[in-house]
Amino acid sequence: MFGQTIRDAAERFGDRVLMREESGRSLTYADCDELSDGVARTLLAAGVEAGSVVAITMRSGIDYLLTYAAAAKLGAITAGINPSLTATERNALLDLLTPDVVVDAPLAVGDPRVGALPVLGDDPERVVAIVFTSGTTGLPKGAIFRNRQLAAIARFDLGDDWQTTWGAGGHMFASTQFAHVGFMTKLPWYFHAGLTLHCLERWRADAVLRLIDRYRITTLGVVAPQLALMLRHPVLADVDVSCVSHIIAGGAASSASLITEAIGTFGAGYSVRYSSTESGGIGLATDFDAPLEETLSTVGRARPGVDVSVVDPLGTPLPPGEVGELCLRTPTAFDGYWRNPEATAQTLVDG
Repeated sequence: MFGQTIRDAAERFGDRVLMREESGRSLTYADCDELSDGVARTLLAAGVEAGSVVAITMRSGIDYLLTYAAAAKLGAITAGINPSLTATERNALLDLLTPDVVVDAPLAVGDPRVGALPVLGDDPERVVAIVFTSGTTGLPKGAIFRNRQLAAIARFDLGDDWQTTWGAGGHMFASTQFAHVGFMTKLPWYFHAGLTLHCLERWRADAVLRLIDRYRITTLGVVAPQLALMLRHPVLADVDVSCVSHIIAGGAASSASLITEAIGTFGAGYSVRYSSTESGGIGLATDFDAPLEETLSTVGRARPGVDVSVVDPLGTPLPPGEVGELCLRTPTAFDGYWRNPEATAQTLVDG
């Protein structure tokens, strides 16, 4: 699914910029398709095939994107390793993965005369990505995502007709490392939307504010602490952010004071998001037009297509007002933890 999406987007969007790095380096949709074919040939020559595991330890940017796209075209599984982790942490994740190939630097483009790329069928069960959790409960675990989960995530974010509807473009910035669930599982619909993604070498509030002003970015996808830094930065007084109409904040709690200040400063609707790596980044949300009190004091309601329940330690649903564990049932949910059946059995209940 993902590999074909790359080709279809190249035909539709051609010379439109897909990604622009802070250095000024850019990649068009057409270039992404052509260059990822070349990188795929290099991976193929290294023995990568359908089902192989490719670990990417590079920083976020064009070369990461090309490697992920190339692996998808071969039917291989991509696992991103956050480069901000310590060497010890990265090595522990690589030991867990036991990848077939580790890509720690940009790959050369293989000779188009050598090695034809495989023709992949549309297989919903093909594993595409392993996304590591944050590790708040110990060593990060690798959440497995197949084509069907990536398609479900696109359906949640773009609508039921996402496969036949192509976007008009627009600009957005990367607020997380590419190894994060927000990039690894949503990238196919970025292609469908025709977006231009701006990638900073290191996230900085002043740089993001200038991107908003220059490219008239309308939707901010942020982690709440990033938004707080933007609101405090002196550059805010020198840029025009009136273009912002929607703020989507997840990954950390949004305080009532932060939400109130952001709405007042940007004049935008604010949606609080509550999800997890395991849910594919899909879970609960406050609507942009929800009553202010709901936005200020809750994590929202289940998104359409998501079932939510609060249960006691035995898994028995609790009545309203009781405190318990929040459980989600969603077609976007991961397929299990890589090489960790015990944790999978503890996390995935009744399916």
